[in-house]
Amino acid sequence: MRWAVAVTFSALLLAMLGVPATQVAAQTPPGLTVAPGGTDTTTCGAATSPCKTITQALANAPAGATITVQSGTYPEMVVVSKQVALLGQQATIDATGLVNGILLKASDSTVSGFTVRNAQGEGIVAMSVSNVTISYNVVLNNDKGAHTNVTRECQDAGPVPGDCGEGLHLMSVANSRIFNNDVEHNVGGLLVTDELGPTHGNVISNNTVSNNAEDCGITLASHNAQALSATGHRQPERGGVYSNRVDGNTVASNGDGGVGIFAPFPGASAYDNTVSNNSISGNGMPGIAVHSHAPNQDMNGNTFVNNTIAKNNVTGDTDAGDMQTTGILLSSAVGPITGTTISGNQISDNAFGIWVTANVATTGFAGNTFTGVGAELQVQRPARPAAPAPPRTGDGVGPGASSSFNSDLAVIGGFTLILGAGGIAATWMNARRRRSAPR
Repeated sequence: MRWAVAVTFSALLLAMLGVPATQVAAQTPPGLTVAPGGTDTTTCGAATSPCKTITQALANAPAGATITVQSGTYPEMVVVSKQVALLGQQATIDATGLVNGILLKASDSTVSGFTVRNAQGEGIVAMSVSNVTISYNVVLNNDKGAHTNVTRECQDAGPVPGDCGEGLHLMSVANSRIFNNDVEHNVGGLLVTDELGPTHGNVISNNTVSNNAEDCGITLASHNAQALSATGHRQPERGGVYSNRVDGNTVASNGDGGVGIFAPFPGASAYDNTVSNNSISGNGMPGIAVHSHAPNQDMNGNTFVNNTIAKNNVTGDTDAGDMQTTGILLSSAVGPITGTTISGNQISDNAFGIWVTANVATTGFAGNTFTGVGAELQVQRPARPAAPAPPRTGDGVGPGASSSFNSDLAVIGGFTLILGAGGIAATWMNARRRRSAPR
């Protein structure tokens, strides 16, 4: 639609300047049509001779073209590697046996109006692009390869379940719009990560994300150790999940959290994001959850405002150690989390309205409404568990082994042990919702 508006404006302007309409038309990339009854040729795409597959239409299309896909089922993996507007008219992409339904690799493109189902990995994945629009799609029953070796993202790694990248995945995407999609019955819902570079400036709005059985509804997870320098300075040109807005979504009945913001290892950072005006209920983990798992991370400056949050954490957050129903949770295993704003939220029917570890600053928590909540703010003090048995050689610490983080951090059997004067805190670093290996 953006192209159509631009063409109309250009046509009016050129007409005012006396340029013939035929010359204007010659400058407009042609539209192409795909239909189940079409025939694939190197010249197909006209309304009277449509292509049979979206892949052939893409091969024939010039950059900037609009491809209209008529109602029907298309058994293919669609790779968008040039700028186009790909518009479905109740069209279904059935990716049974294929890695993805749609792989979007071209900036300034639009994907709208499709049902995308049955992919081994993500239904829709956008990778290293900017200014894309993904809207009015149904992303359904994908991640079929979960817990297999179909892709690296699908493979289990010890206790880390392979989630295949969830239903709709933004990997290193900037300044894009994701709205009015229905993402359901995948392993996970909508995943936002930074493996190949920063992910920032995106607006994720008015989507319905529900019944994704194993992972969170909407996850903002930093998987890039270069997001923060070794001295703790932000490196936004290299990595980080920052300045994104999650607004007006319905997030319900997902296996893990409603909206999660996570960082698993040093350098990974997710900061200055806004989660607002969402309806969040019935998720396995807290309605909004922030987890920081290692030293040298930046999880600061996130804003949670005007959300309606009903009962969540119905199966418990084992990472944080909160097993009671909770609206919003912020947990840091090591460093402080500062600059968080939690305001104007309506939180109901939970044991805890807001649950935080003691190293989370609460000065920005104000103006929330609590109904049917046991404790409005629960501050969890660190426990002092009994000292563990000495680690075995080969566990990642001890003789002949070294920690990959620092002298105060050791990895043993899939757990991160943070060693300090206050005792030992164990956190499970490899939760499925925070991992997604780059391709």
